This record gives sequence, C-alpha cells and structure tokens, in this order.
Amino acid sequence: MPGSQVTAAIRRLRRRVDRLTDQVEELGRTVEQLRVSTGGGSQDVLIIEEMSKQDVRERVLDILAAKETTDIVELHETIRYDIQLLAEVLDELRAEGQISDG
Repeated sequence: MPGSQVTAAIRRLRRRVDRLTDQVEELGRTVEQLRVSTGGGSQDVLIIEEMSKQDVRERVLDILAAKETTDIVELHETIRYDIQLLAEVLDELRAEGQISDG
C-alpha cells in the first residue's frame, strides 16, 4: 500500500476512534445521570420468590421457634410475603393453637 493510502487509512481510523471515544464519554454521562436519578446506586434489591401458604406457615413457625417474640412488621420484612395474607396465616396459626399473642 502506498504511503498516501496508509496515511488516509490512519486518518479514517483516528476519526473513527474519536467518534467512538465521544460515544463512550456520552454513555458515561448518561450512566452518571441515571445513577444520580436513582439515588446514587444505593437502591435496595428486592428478591421475589414464590411461596405457598404452607411455606409461609413453616417460615413463620421457624422464625418464632428461633425468637421469643416478634411482630407482624418484622415477619413481613423477613419473609417478604403479602402482609394481608401473612395476617391470615397468623390468624390460622393462632386458631390452631400453634402460636399465641403473649
């Protein structure tokens, strides 16, 4: 390849590198804006798992066996089950005599 063709190829490559550099910088700015708008990247991660009512009953009983006392809010935060359904499970366990209020 003659010198002028090499020089032209190098210029094209440099322009391409410059465009890519600009794109990377723009992406960096976009990522930073997203990070700031979402609270700086300190968001909690919520893991969702399917649980049957029986699974919830067992987890409640396990937690209560390990702790002397707890409340529905703490159970909800630990188990991450719908709080209304969790209240139903607790009512059922009370009615069955498996747990008490005191």
